[in-house]
Amino acid sequence: MSSSTDTAAGAPRDVVTAALVKDLYGIDADILAAPGDGSPVVVPTARDRVPLRPPPP
Repeated sequence: MSSSTDTAAGAPRDVVTAALVKDLYGIDADILAAPGDGSPVVVPTARDRVPLRPPPP
């Protein structure tokens, strides 16, 4: 994770990008627009998801 406190400034829809999420959190993500107001929704890509528990045998 980034140690900076001021990484981006501006409206969320202008500054929340996949590159910013990768830089801050180290994950790949898709940035989608919320249906109601277009606010950014961060969706981690499947390859970054870690199972909460091991799969059954």
